[in-house]
Parts: sequence; C-alpha cells; structure tokens
Amino acid sequence: VGGFFKRGLFRWHWFGDKLPGKWNPHLNGLVDGARLEPQRLEAIKAELRAALHVPDLIVHYSYCSTLGQMLQTLRYITRATFRDYAWDPYMAHELWNFRNGRWWGDWNQAPVWELKQAEAEGEDVAGIEEVTKLQQGICADCGLPLKVKGYSHKTGKPLFWSRPVGGNYLRSSGAQEIAGTGYYRIPYEQCESSSLSPPELRRLTALRQKHREEVLASLAERRLTEGVRKYDASYRAGRWRME
Repeated sequence: VGGFFKRGLFRWHWFGDKLPGKWNPHLNGLVDGARLEPQRLEAIKAELRAALHVPDLIVHYSYCSTLGQMLQTLRYITRATFRDYAWDPYMAHELWNFRNGRWWGDWNQAPVWELKQAEAEGEDVAGIEEVTKLQQGICADCGLPLKVKGYSHKTGKPLFWSRPVGGNYLRSSGAQEIAGTGYYRIPYEQCESSSLSPPELRRLTALRQKHREEVLASLAERRLTEGVRKYDASYRAGRWRME
C-alpha cells in the first residue's frame, strides 16, 4: 500500500463492536489523497491479497470528504479495542509491547486541516486535543510539562510514561477514559494516613496482583499433583485386583 500513497498510518483492531470480547483481528488504514477510481482500488486490493497470500481477503474502502467524517474516522481507527484482559489472556501476553500502530511517509509538511477548523464547524474535538498535549509531554489539565521518567536508549528522547497498568487498577481507582482514545485519567486522592504517590500505588497494586497469580498457580499445581496421586492409587488398586 505504501507504493500507492505517499503517507499514511495503520492500526490493528483486535475485537469488533458487534460482539465485544470475540476475537476478530482486522487492520485499519488511513491515507490522504483524492477518491480512488474503481480500477486503482481493485489494483490495490489485488496487490494486498498477493502480498499477504490471502486470495479471499476482504478489503473495505470509504472516502471522507468533510472534516466531521475525517475526525470520526480518526477516532474510530485510533481507538483501543482490547479493553479487557479477561477477553483473551493468552493474546494479551502475546501482544505485550507489540507496536499496534505504524506509519510511513513524511509528516513534516503543512497540515491539511486542523482541529480548530473541525471545532469551528461544530465537531467535538474534546479528548483528541488532550491526547495531543499528552503526546507532546504536556499535562492536558494544567498545561505544565509532564515529569520526565527517563530517556530512550535508542532515540535519546524523554520518556513520560511508566509501564501500562492493569484493568483492575483502572476500575478500582475510578479512572475515566478520555473520549474513547484508550488514555485514562486517574484521579489522585491523597489519603491522610498514607503518603504513597500514584506510581507507588500502582506498584503496590501490581505486587498484589502478582501475589494473587502466584497463589493461584500454586493451588493449580497442588490440585494437579493430588489428581495424579489419586489416579496412580486407583491404577495400582485396579492392577492388584486383576493380578
């Protein structure tokens, strides 16, 4: 696809909207340009099927002509779909640190449209503007720079994020998602009898979860051992009677 368009982005969706929790991976692409002619569209579909070795690959295409449509498409493609660890724990571990979105081309050109234009046309840009600030290292609430947690050993750029937190912590802390973007605002409540910071509380939650998993694994191993012993005793008793 990169050979047909100068720039664009891809993002994986792992679950659909019609049946939440049912594994349904599909790849979404967003590119800029004019509406594709039917022959050119068919050529792109054919190249995708050949490159992926999937002759019956289903490819859906739509064109956005208004800022409202563009904004809705941007929200749809960049939203998170793997929202519950319990939906598929195995794939949750497999996708750990997976680069879910990819892009290509030159993005240093003048913007084709801006959020202010969409807002002027009555579109709701809440959430997207906040996420843009977060990605720029700025607090969406107070406008101050985010605390630098370290620097990338590859690029040397500052890192503002810690490791992802689990869904249990988000639910227990009353976190609220920012406009369906996959980013959550976690309320900060300082207890009178505690001076733990949010990172320390997250670490404490992670340790509790790890301890719980270790206990469950130990119980499962114990039950398996007991089951083997019972089977072995039953087998020996049956063999003795036959002899």
